[in-house]
Amino acid sequence: MVFDTWESYFYAETYDPSTGQGTLRNLFDERDPVLLRELEYSETIQRQRESKIFSSFSDVRTGEIDRYLADVHRLVEGTSWMRLDRGGFARAGAEVFAYLNQAHPFRASSGRTSKVFMEHVAEQSCFTLDFGQVSPEVWNQASMLSGPDLRRYEPVSDSLVSVFVAIA
Repeated sequence: MVFDTWESYFYAETYDPSTGQGTLRNLFDERDPVLLRELEYSETIQRQRESKIFSSFSDVRTGEIDRYLADVHRLVEGTSWMRLDRGGFARAGAEVFAYLNQAHPFRASSGRTSKVFMEHVAEQSCFTLDFGQVSPEVWNQASMLSGPDLRRYEPVSDSLVSVFVAIA
């Protein structure tokens, strides 16, 4: 589906042109806003439980998010993206993504937002990214493994390099 107008982001039968509001198209294909809210809440709670078990993303209270994002900026700005071959792009992209992933700046949608960000980084190179070249399981596993070692700050991007080779 092409979203070429504001209205096209909503289910047609729920959109009220006088208010500009309705139910956004969603992965649940749910049109009832109350039920959608409950589904999203349940999904968010489940994801939150999973993230406490499997990860240790940055904490906003300690300034870690700001620090990781400053590192992302430094890495992006300090790389001559157009000069990189595929392997160099994969290594540099993996490192940038590892820092961005560790920052995890949003409560929800950090993963999707990070992918969009990486597509913009790739625009500075001769590569495009096709995330469909790896399964969500491979992507998530490599992302999880890129977290810093215990009591360390620096993410370990090694697990992501082969993923970036595949998607570039």
